[in-house]
Amino acid sequence: MKTMLVLIALALALPVSAQEEPKKETPKSDSAATLAKKARKLEHELMVSRMKLEVARLDTQIKAETAKAGLAKSGRETKNAKDAVAHFDKVAAPTRVKEAQITLDAAKNAAEQAKDEYNELVAMYKAEEFAEMTKELVLKRGRHNLDLAERRLQVQVGKLQDLEKSVLPRERAALKGKLQDAESGFRRAQLTTEKTKLEIRIAVSEAEHAVNTNQADLAETRAKLAKIVKK
Repeated sequence: MKTMLVLIALALALPVSAQEEPKKETPKSDSAATLAKKARKLEHELMVSRMKLEVARLDTQIKAETAKAGLAKSGRETKNAKDAVAHFDKVAAPTRVKEAQITLDAAKNAAEQAKDEYNELVAMYKAEEFAEMTKELVLKRGRHNLDLAERRLQVQVGKLQDLEKSVLPRERAALKGKLQDAESGFRRAQLTTEKTKLEIRIAVSEAEHAVNTNQADLAETRAKLAKIVKK
């Protein structure tokens, strides 16, 4: 028992340095193999990011050309629609009204001639003695011609009215609708072009940022690896 107490006392009397100190965990540092593996991975990522940047630049050209072509096409369609409305108002509609008026005037003239001829026949057969059958036949033929001429006249009057009040307004409304659609399409093309420009800038900027980030990470990893190799 006394021996045990002596040993305990001696242990307590020993200097702290003589006692076993607890081991401290040191932070793990990257090994050369780990850094080399990381460098190879970053080299691959850098290569891919550079290719993506080139793709983004090519895509930029394609989208820019597509937007430009779409805007130009929409502009042409708008101009054509405006020209169509202007031509309709200045040339097509007035010409068709004039043609219809000429046809109507011709029908009026034919009706007047048929009426005059019939009146002449009536007057002639009143003044002279003719066989009753011949008289009825001639007058019947004259009345028939007069009736046809007057009916044609009424048809032409109706056609002119329909042309001016219904047909031409509907056609003009259709042309105006096409113009409005073309103008709306042109505005959408303009907005699409602006949107495409922003998308292009974002895509290229992101691709460039990825390349720069990969380059920086690779340079840092290579620097660490170089320090380890020198030791």
